[in-house]
Amino acid sequence: MKSGARVTSAMAWKMDWTRATAACIAGDIAWARQTGTLAASPEEAWGNAAIPGFGIGSPTAQPELHPEAQQPDVPEDPSVHKDALAKYDIPDEELVLSRGLRGGMAIYLGSPQQATQHHDSAFVLGVIGAVMAALCAFGLGVMLTGTL
Repeated sequence: MKSGARVTSAMAWKMDWTRATAACIAGDIAWARQTGTLAASPEEAWGNAAIPGFGIGSPTAQPELHPEAQQPDVPEDPSVHKDALAKYDIPDEELVLSRGLRGGMAIYLGSPQQATQHHDSAFVLGVIGAVMAALCAFGLGVMLTGTL
């Protein structure tokens, strides 16, 4: 593997998404295709994990398992597998947004660097507001009691 290219891609992604980064990633993909290390399909790359329901014990197609492993029940009707695949077939031009079970999701317009800068600015502004609130409470206490 071209370890230098992979390190450069990872480092560039953390710093900023640029045309140079995209070119580096494209170079990695081209190299993987040329050497035959790039999977031809998601099914080949992911194996059993590409089967809908496999991770929750309800696969829609027969997985490849060790001969001694307990074979899961798989629906006889092949349309169940086709329907499950169609449910998660996302066109290339679609935008997918997701969040975990807890917390919110922030969507920023612009580059990752701009989004990080916005987040950092909001945090600093919040800290300044908290300090001002504490000083106001202290000042109100001084005004009401007449002493420091």
